[in-house]
Amino acid sequence: MEMADWGRLVALLTLRREASAEEQEEVAQMFAANRRVPYRQALIATFNSNYHWLLPLVNLPTLIMIGEEDQVTPIGLAMHLHMHIKGSVLRVIPGAAHLSNLENPAEFNRHLKEHLLTFRKSGQA
Repeated sequence: MEMADWGRLVALLTLRREASAEEQEEVAQMFAANRRVPYRQALIATFNSNYHWLLPLVNLPTLIMIGEEDQVTPIGLAMHLHMHIKGSVLRVIPGAAHLSNLENPAEFNRHLKEHLLTFRKSGQA
């Protein structure tokens, strides 16, 4: 499969159903710009590895954000991460799927800014 074809498929899988044609094209082009071999290697490393045993060892303020319509990372996985990373915060972004930073940037940025300010105030920055 060519990267342009892959980009169109990724756009369909990662965006909410109501995504505009412009959003779909933007995501398709973004993924199509990836080089094939490194992208394939990243996918293999992602899907062939199990890092769940490391989650209880995470000792940093952790923000987990997921789009309410995310089909790629199900809410159950986000909840699993949240339950196993001590002190983590889970935020569900409305009106977004897997690419919540593109689909609902205001909400994404609000949660990120809040988390970073909390992290900074805690003296761990």
